[in-house]
Amino acid sequence: MRDEEVFLAFITFGIFVVVPVVAMLLHHQRKMAGLIHEKHAMKQAAIDPQSDARIRQLEAEVHHLKQQVNDQIIQADSLQDHRLEDRVQY
Repeated sequence: MRDEEVFLAFITFGIFVVVPVVAMLLHHQRKMAGLIHEKHAMKQAAIDPQSDARIRQLEAEVHHLKQQVNDQIIQADSLQDHRLEDRVQY
C-alpha cells in the first residue's frame, strides 16, 4: 500500500507541477522562435530593396570602369603599334 501512495504522489506531482512547467517552457520557446523569425523577415524586407538598388548601381559602375580600362588598353596598344611603325620606317 505504501508503494501505491508513493506512486500516486509522483503522478500527482507530475500532473500539477511538471506538466505546466514543461508547457510554459515550450510556449516560451515557440514565442522566441516566432520573434526571431519575424525579426529576420523584417530585416530581409528592409534590406532587399535598398541592397538590390545599390547592387545594380555598383554593377553599372563596374561595367563602366571595365569599358574605360578596355578603351585605354586599346588606345595604348594602338599607340605602341604606331610607335613601332614609326621606328620601322626610319
